[in-house]
Order: sequence, then C-alpha cells, then structure tokens
Amino acid sequence: MASILMVASEGLPFVKTGGLADVVGSLPVALSEIGHEVKVVLPLYKKIAENNFQDLTLCADYTVSINYHEVPVRIYSQTIDKVAYFFVQHQGYFERDALYGYEDDGERFAYFQKAVIEMLNQLNYWPNIIHCHDWQSGMIPCMIKETHDFDPRYRQIRFVYTIHNLAFQGNFGPQMLDSCLGLPYYLLDNGNVRYDGGISFMKSGILYSDKITTVSPTYSQEILTPQYGEHLELVLNMRKYDLWGIVNGIDTKNWNPKTDPDIPYHFDKVNLKAGKALDKASLQAELGLEQNPDVMLVGVVSRLTWQKGFYLMMEQLSAFANAPIQLAILGSGESQI
Repeated sequence: MASILMVASEGLPFVKTGGLADVVGSLPVALSEIGHEVKVVLPLYKKIAENNFQDLTLCADYTVSINYHEVPVRIYSQTIDKVAYFFVQHQGYFERDALYGYEDDGERFAYFQKAVIEMLNQLNYWPNIIHCHDWQSGMIPCMIKETHDFDPRYRQIRFVYTIHNLAFQGNFGPQMLDSCLGLPYYLLDNGNVRYDGGISFMKSGILYSDKITTVSPTYSQEILTPQYGEHLELVLNMRKYDLWGIVNGIDTKNWNPKTDPDIPYHFDKVNLKAGKALDKASLQAELGLEQNPDVMLVGVVSRLTWQKGFYLMMEQLSAFANAPIQLAILGSGESQI
C-alpha cells in the first residue's frame, strides 16, 4: 500500500468553496479505508483558525524564501478518521475573509507550495505519491524536480495532478519565477512553465506530473479540444497518454437521505416516495411556493457561471414557462451568463 500526501487549497471538513473540497474531504478517507496511508495539507485559513485552532498541534516551525526574504512557516496538524491533516500557517497570507481573489494570490500559493516541500524535510516524512489539486499546487512537481533532484528522498516521489477546473490556471507574471518560486529563468525560455508571456502554475502541473487526472472520462477527452481546452489543449495533448478521467465519487455517509440531519423527513430505497414527497412539500412551503405534488420542483446549488451550463437553461426558458415547473436556485457568480 502507498503513502500519499494530498496538497490542496481547500478541503472538507474544514473549508469549502466548491467541488474540490468535496473530493479532498472524501477521497483520503476512502483510500485510507482500503489500506493506504493518506495525509492532507491545506492552508490555515481564517475560518479554520477560528473554528479548529484549539484542536491543532504545532509540529514544525521554519522559514522559506519569498521575495528574497525568509518568511516564517508554522505547520499544525490534526488527525480525523485515520487521515492526518497538516495546516500551513501564515496569518497575513491566509487569515483573510475569502480564500481566493486577491492580487497576491500567486505569491500566497507560491509560499504555500514552498512550505509544503520543506515540510517533508522538517517532518522527515517521505510519501510515495504527492497528489496535487488544481493550480494552487501545480508548481510542486516542477520545484521538486528542478531544485531538489539531487536529494534521493525527494527524487523517489511520484506526482499525480488532478484538474478540477481548467478555467482557473494560476497565470502570473514571469518575475515570480525567481522571486517567489526560486526557479531558474531557463524554464521560461524553454517553455516548460511559460504561458502568454508569463508563467502558468497549471501548465507546470500538467507537464511535470507523472499522471494527470480529471473529474470524469468525458471531461478528459473534452479538454483535448479547442472548445473546452481553455487554451491548454495543446499542452494536454502532449500528455494525453498519461491523462485519465476518473468520475468524482459521492460521500455516501454525508449525502445519505436516511440519516441526513438537514432534511426534515428521511427516506431510503424502500420508502422512497413517501419521504421525498414530504421533503418536497416542506421545501415548497419554506420557499413560499405552491404546495402541489404534481409540479416538478428542480433545485440547483451551484456557481452561476457559463461553465456550469446555465446558458442552456436560459435558452429553454420559454419551454419552462409553459410547463408546470418550479425552480429553486441557490448560488453566486457571474452577473451575466
């Protein structure tokens, strides 16, 4: 069985903005249940500090170089359901109101990735596999292979890179290559990390990882095309024989209608109709809708973006208007989709 370190920018049960957190929350538990040793490392965000700090244990204290200065790092840990979680603390970078969307996001997550790489040395922990998720951890395979290849402890590590959302690529100016990542400029010259005049964390993850995965077999084929490749289709085609689509699973413990505390009436496959009908009527009442069992009630919780396919629904609004249907939509996102 393998020793696996998952590196991500969010994950349940601690913090979530999207589907990435669901995967990082569920996959480690599932892998540990079949015998793998799985650890997860996340930034210590404000929400985690407020809700969980009293349960964390300090396990390392060191520095990494960012913008030619030695910046302190503290690593905290907590074990839940046989999975050890590590948290990279830097109050200035991570204890903010939101997880992303800041001008210094590149610097923040360069710091995070450098901290993770040095954490291995500080804790004398050497996983067989580092599983990186999305652009916020995409430079780790590159930094280890380009700057730590002399060390056999780092050299034996293999890398899996999972693309959850290809549209967010971590594209930044070329000066970050040296100042924050500590990488040589020839990587810009030879094209390994170059993208649109700057650098791309996601492109680096695709090129330097041993295997690349996406959230479904269909999506793994779609992103090889100009229509869905988000301008990285040529890079992905270079690695298409190492690109795998694995369907995102579902956490059957948290999303179990037989035990879910967030619904008023429970049901399973035996009493499916009665329970669902009562929950439907309850939701209609809560939202001030007509409590009609014959009306189709469609509920959606999502980011309201073009990428999620809401334009398809907009195109069919006239058909919806003529049908007995109720729409309940909860989300945030783009003002125009």
